[in-house]
Amino acid sequence: MKQLLFFLLIIFSELPVFSQGSGDSLFVAGVLKNAKESYPSLLNRVAPLYNGREYNPSGQISDNEHLFFIDDVYASGIIGYEGYIYKNVKIKYDLVKDQLVLLHFDGATPTTVIPDQVDFFSLHKHTFINLKASSGRNEGESSIKPGYYDQLYHGKISLLAKRVKSVAEKITPTQVEKHVSGEDKYYLFKNSRYLSIKSKKAFLKQLRSTQAENQEYIKKNQLNFKKDKEKAMVELVRFHDSIVQL
Repeated sequence: MKQLLFFLLIIFSELPVFSQGSGDSLFVAGVLKNAKESYPSLLNRVAPLYNGREYNPSGQISDNEHLFFIDDVYASGIIGYEGYIYKNVKIKYDLVKDQLVLLHFDGATPTTVIPDQVDFFSLHKHTFINLKASSGRNEGESSIKPGYYDQLYHGKISLLAKRVKSVAEKITPTQVEKHVSGEDKYYLFKNSRYLSIKSKKAFLKQLRSTQAENQEYIKKNQLNFKKDKEKAMVELVRFHDSIVQL
């Protein structure tokens, strides 16, 4: 019993994600590696991560469409929750309800993760940060809405995407069909403000301090905002960030 309590103490003392560094010796590193790998099987049944409500989907969608980010099946992900990191958890992200859905440890029950406690999550090689209502952020004269935002780039300035899907109903003689459409909205975080980016022109305007260099970079690297807007934005903001003088 004492050994188990010691083992759990190691886990809880080292899992906080934003404060502590790595261990001081190879022995400690080895212990932590084993502890973290054993963490899900030992503690999932009491982890606060599983305290959310059962997830209720939006009903049957027509034409093999789905409500989720990239895929409607559970995938292995990472969740930062109340200052702790949970690795290798089965999750998916509902873009209609803006809800992170976790497969319960029983292997069957879909559970909505309590959003106020989520710091971030990683899924399908994307990292989503949680902008919470209590932060009091402003976007010009209006406020950027709370929720999960895909952090496409983070540096002196940051580029975020809000992934959104909506469901429209179509009534036919035999049934009610539900169809899904998607939209991505982009924001720059610059000078402590979130700025909505609705066009290439608006995007370039926010990077105008390196305007000449930007145009040369776009031409040299053949950035195509019409064909792949997101890739072009990420590459250009990264370039701008590398040469801008604060």
